[in-house]
Amino acid sequence: MAVKPSEGVQQLREEKEKAIAELSKIEKQIVQATTLLNEDNEKLEELHHAYAVKGGNAVEEKQNIIQKRASLKAQLDSNEEELYGISADILPLTLVSDLLGNIKLQATDEHNDSNNAASCWTARTALFRI
Repeated sequence: MAVKPSEGVQQLREEKEKAIAELSKIEKQIVQATTLLNEDNEKLEELHHAYAVKGGNAVEEKQNIIQKRASLKAQLDSNEEELYGISADILPLTLVSDLLGNIKLQATDEHNDSNNAASCWTARTALFRI
């Protein structure tokens, strides 16, 4: 059975109309998908921002904290060394303060004994001259 040319053209026109309708439907779906994608991208950007605000950059913050801790530790070590140096100068005198007090007392006693002996000697010589 042969198809008449007018029927063939009509059939092609119907197929063309169906294709145009399908293409229009697909274009609408693409527009909807693009709109949805843009909305989702905006939401994702908002979430990234909220994540960063709430501490999402925790790895970077952790590195900063580790660096600050290392700096504070180095400063603490330096301060401890300085304290040990100051203590090393003062501590021996603090530990021997009693000994220094005893030495001073002994020196005072010896000085007084020496003065007393000299006074006695002077008094004896004065008595023998009389």
